[in-house]
Amino acid sequence: MAGVSLRTLAELLGHKTLAMVMRYAHLAPAHLREAVERIAEAPSRTTTDTSHTAGPEQQPTLQNQTVRVQ
Repeated sequence: MAGVSLRTLAELLGHKTLAMVMRYAHLAPAHLREAVERIAEAPSRTTTDTSHTAGPEQQPTLQNQTVRVQ
C-alpha cells in the first residue's frame, strides 16, 4: 500500500512466489478503490482502427461447424 509493487516486495522478503506475498499483503478496500480510480482516470494510449471493419458477409460464423473433441 506504500506504492511498492508486489513483485518487488516478494524479492525484498525472499518469497519465491506471489502467492506467498499475497498471504501477507492485506489491501484495505480504500486502497483498492483508489487504484481503480487511478486506472479509470489514466489516459489510454490504445487506438482502434475501424477503417477496415469486416462486414456481415466477412464475419466468421459457427453455423454448420463440426467440432471434434478428443
